[in-house]
Amino acid sequence: MSRFIKQLNRWRHSRGFGVHSPYAYHLVCEIVRPDPRYGYYGYRDIERAILEARMSSSEESRCIRRACLLLRCVANLHPASVWLPSSSAPCMSVAVAKGGNCQLSVKPEECELMVLSEPGVEDIDSMKRHIVTHGHSLLVFGAGVGLATELGKVMKDGVIFYGLSTLLAVSRSDMPLVTHAVNFS
Repeated sequence: MSRFIKQLNRWRHSRGFGVHSPYAYHLVCEIVRPDPRYGYYGYRDIERAILEARMSSSEESRCIRRACLLLRCVANLHPASVWLPSSSAPCMSVAVAKGGNCQLSVKPEECELMVLSEPGVEDIDSMKRHIVTHGHSLLVFGAGVGLATELGKVMKDGVIFYGLSTLLAVSRSDMPLVTHAVNFS
């Protein structure tokens, strides 16, 4: 029964129900689960980059979802700089370029938006150091549900959205910390 209630809450929060902060609601509606009738201009460029990379169909669909989510994060959070791991697919760089006026950072400690894929235990400390600075954000793919709990221990304010394998955390000084389980599209 508790599993059903968790799934129901995740579904509700993914559509903005029960999300009381206007800022968090905005993030849900624009980043987590945007209206499918509207698209971002960069979606076609992401698809083109993936076709040029000649990926398998399973990798292709996962990469499209991740790159489109990154594009929406850059477009709505407006970071000055984004850090991507060197192992990132080329479509992720396209997503950053098409998302807004920001640059790719060489060092993770010098960026406002840190993007990680399949992080290891050794990455947790760098994520914690990054997210305690106001205005910084984390987008983590392949994150376990426990990562939200770990980040919640060090974050004092902002918002954390976590799904089964994706996490978005935004540190913001003008709001108390809220955490929501969501389904990322």
